[in-house]
Amino acid sequence: MTAETIISLASKGLINLDEPIAAYVKHPDLKDDPRYGLLTPRLLLSHRSGLLNWSYEYKDGRLAFVRDPDTRFGYSGAGVELAAQYAEAKGGHDFEALASEHLLGSLGVTEMSMGRLRTWLDGRLAVPMNAKGEYRPLGELNGRFAENSGGRWSAADDLLTTVDAYATFLTGVIRSNWLTTAQVAERSAILTSLSGDPTWNCDSGPEVRCADAYGHGIGWMVYRYGDHTVLKHGGNDAGENALVYFSPDTKNGAVIFVNGGNGIFVTVRVLELIGDEPHVAGYYRQLVKKHYGVSMPPLADID
Repeated sequence: MTAETIISLASKGLINLDEPIAAYVKHPDLKDDPRYGLLTPRLLLSHRSGLLNWSYEYKDGRLAFVRDPDTRFGYSGAGVELAAQYAEAKGGHDFEALASEHLLGSLGVTEMSMGRLRTWLDGRLAVPMNAKGEYRPLGELNGRFAENSGGRWSAADDLLTTVDAYATFLTGVIRSNWLTTAQVAERSAILTSLSGDPTWNCDSGPEVRCADAYGHGIGWMVYRYGDHTVLKHGGNDAGENALVYFSPDTKNGAVIFVNGGNGIFVTVRVLELIGDEPHVAGYYRQLVKKHYGVSMPPLADID
């Protein structure tokens, strides 16, 4: 949602995807490193910032470059936050307000919050369940929720929404009536190849067809199977599992949210049951085996 908001702002000429953010965002940990001047929204949203995911992954708790920007992929939520701060500084409004004004409002989406607890969520939150089947309080996942303070938006962590609202948002993204043909194509451009990243490697086999090309675009992962393209994004924490995908050529997509620590296994089966992206389902079965040590034969092979 953050990436689509920034794409929308750029389409209106309110920001520039290739403008350095340093003149607008003074990050205390990074401002004195000359490499900070290389960061642009495009690099940040395609995870080519050279930063680790979050500041807590550094021994001193301060962000720092672990590689030069625009040299290789490295997922960074902190980088996405920087892109949103740039848009906020340029737009002159709270970033969540910019998202509502320039994207969500026109789609009729109201039930979407960037990490802030809202009154429309009262009594409606799916409580996270850990891998042991125990329901856990939201505050264990995010201290912001424990404090229930509202606080500042989060552009890269714990979007709060409903399936209906996100499906409406995704439908709008698939149509993209506010973008030119060239801008729509730009969304599907592979800006960084993940073929050398062990997290995303794919091994072809009888049950898996690897993408002919795959990598990260502006906010979305991009997979190409011949003339067929699939864009997807997802993530999981303890008790949160999400996968969203769509194809710009078929105009089909899905929103899959599971509130369980073992939700990735459910997600794979849902992908198979939907059936419109069998190659993606096969790839996810392979990832489950690699990272969880669990073999999931295709549904077709199960009596």
